[in-house]
Amino acid sequence: MDENTHFLEIQNLISNILKQEIVQSLLKHSNFTKTQLETLLLDFYARHFFQKDVQHEKLARMRNVARGSFSRVLHQGRKNYIKSAYSILLLIYLGFFEDEPFRALIDLNNEIVQFATQYDDLHLDQNQLDQEELQKRIKALNDLEIKIKTKIEELAKPKTIF
Repeated sequence: MDENTHFLEIQNLISNILKQEIVQSLLKHSNFTKTQLETLLLDFYARHFFQKDVQHEKLARMRNVARGSFSRVLHQGRKNYIKSAYSILLLIYLGFFEDEPFRALIDLNNEIVQFATQYDDLHLDQNQLDQEELQKRIKALNDLEIKIKTKIEELAKPKTIF
């Protein structure tokens, strides 16, 4: 596969990720802007596909922005990622994750992992399932997605944390 085909695959992958309602709900309550997340994903998947760092100039062209703008947004996204990770480590160290509201975040994470696994399985199995089973699994997936989005919104309220 040539480089342009990989870039198109990456763009489609990121576009599909950003359209997911769970991603939109999580992004709304995160430390990232949509542009930062899109840029982080582009950098991550480009390195994954090509097994090396890709020049920012090429990635900037994919986003139709100047290299300097791309690099600046990528740097901001990386800083927010690091600050988020250290915030979690600090809260764990201080014992905050032992309380109930944070256990609810762990449960939410487990449900998100379950959703992602079922979503991937559905896409792998969809051609092998009869129509009734396919519809049943799609409904179960939609129900789980609604449950997760509801939990995301509920846990994002400041009063539910402390």
